[in-house]
Amino acid sequence: MSNSFKLPDFAISNSKLISWKECVENIKLKRLFSFEEQIIFDKLYLQSNNSIPSVKCYHNIDAESIFNALHEKYGISNEQIFSISNVHPETKEKNFYLSETGILLRKNLMLHFKHHLHRTTIYFDSTTDVDLMNELQEILFSSVRIRESKKTYLGLIGKNYEGLSISNFEMNMDNAININKHYNPDFEKVHERIISKLSEPKSKGIVLLHGKPGTGKTTYIRHLIAQLDKPKIYLPTDLSHHLASPDFLSFLQEQSNSILIIEDAENIIQQRHGGGSGAIANLLNLTDGLLSDVLNIQIVCTFNTSISKIDSALLRKGRLIASYCFEELNIEKSQQLVNENELNFEVTQPMTLAEIFNHVPEEKNVLDVSHLNGNTPIGFRMQPIPSNDDYLLPSHKI
Repeated sequence: MSNSFKLPDFAISNSKLISWKECVENIKLKRLFSFEEQIIFDKLYLQSNNSIPSVKCYHNIDAESIFNALHEKYGISNEQIFSISNVHPETKEKNFYLSETGILLRKNLMLHFKHHLHRTTIYFDSTTDVDLMNELQEILFSSVRIRESKKTYLGLIGKNYEGLSISNFEMNMDNAININKHYNPDFEKVHERIISKLSEPKSKGIVLLHGKPGTGKTTYIRHLIAQLDKPKIYLPTDLSHHLASPDFLSFLQEQSNSILIIEDAENIIQQRHGGGSGAIANLLNLTDGLLSDVLNIQIVCTFNTSISKIDSALLRKGRLIASYCFEELNIEKSQQLVNENELNFEVTQPMTLAEIFNHVPEEKNVLDVSHLNGNTPIGFRMQPIPSNDDYLLPSHKI
């Protein structure tokens, strides 16, 4: 996933097409931006066309191929393109981190690219030329990214006689999840923000993911690891006390521009009482203190306790990238997941992912031994009794 992609340097076309300047004339621009200074495209379309747009979303699209194809086919000019970029002048390359691009193909046909998600969205309505839409769709399908087969590694922090060390382990990332299907609707935008911020080079901040056990926090962490190109390092729970040690900060000097993952972090990030917590102090310094400017380490924490018990300093704007509480899926969404995975039971109440994929019918709660006979081996040669994990589908381990 490249974070240094730049727009092609198009020459201004002579074709008489509408420009962004003309499109937004007499529109109050301040109403078109979200709190993160991102264009709200459906609002822009509504105000400029007086029509609620239809939306088509295409995933895994190569933006550079699209730009070149559109320029060749339609003569796209600079006036039809706008982009939102983050600039990191402190990096040696001094590259722009391009986050979003918009192309105004026609007044009633807009394209929106989210580069970190490799996603293209088309906004159109009933007045949009059907042939043009078909042409555009062919171009989009021809620009699907071919995923390179690459290995994903997770650095596991351990300890030996010399101190802390890291061992890299290859992860099996075949079990992809669908954010829309496996999580509640309000999580999609949070996920987009997390991916966007954690993809930025030489950045900082903390992500707090919480909720009751079985709601999919670890499953999401696996998904996150596969989506990010930065080095990922994992701090096991039994070594979490090292966060309070000055030696841990020295250890992290060799891991700059990485993502530190801490699961079951309750004991580390809860409110300080009395003398305070060295772990909290180090986390604060890593995520928005002087050290954050030196080490550029971002942190992802998961925990089961309430967010109200977390040290308030970690929730400060500028330090907190995102916070989300994972909950049960509603009945409709749970039933859809059950049906798609042919689990064959009726959902009667909201369920967690673990409850859905660990579901065992009542008649199977007692181990069936009716098939056993005198010739069946016993003792250590006997087949093991299935655990709850044996009822999990391979692609949905929580």
